[in-house]
Amino acid sequence: RLDDIVLLTKDIQEGDTLNAIALQYCCSVADIKRVNNLINDQDFFALRSIKIPVKKFSVLTETHVSPKGRPVLWPAHCSPEVQETSPSDKFSANETAGNFLKEVDRDIEQIVKCNDTKRENLNEVVSALAAQQICFE
Repeated sequence: RLDDIVLLTKDIQEGDTLNAIALQYCCSVADIKRVNNLINDQDFFALRSIKIPVKKFSVLTETHVSPKGRPVLWPAHCSPEVQETSPSDKFSANETAGNFLKEVDRDIEQIVKCNDTKRENLNEVVSALAAQQICFE
């Protein structure tokens, strides 16, 4: 429904692609192209900013920086826990690996909490997968 869609504007940075933006904002490339009147993928590179359609109640409001220096966006209701460690901290390889795996576990828990697991959405997935399976038989 169009009532549930909000358009965010993002300044295009060097290295951004339609696919990367679509993945980052959980929308399809086709939706981004439609909203921005892009005929082909190359039209994207002529833009300085791009409009991104997102669901009204999943507007991304908090920005955090990923290890690559690119912003990582989180839904407003899903704030990740941030732990800061000073570079002078000395960990053994096992402690570092253990801490990394604990962080991965926390990230997975946050993703599970943030994802919409309503029954109707799960039924959509099941019916889509069942339709694909019928096509392959």
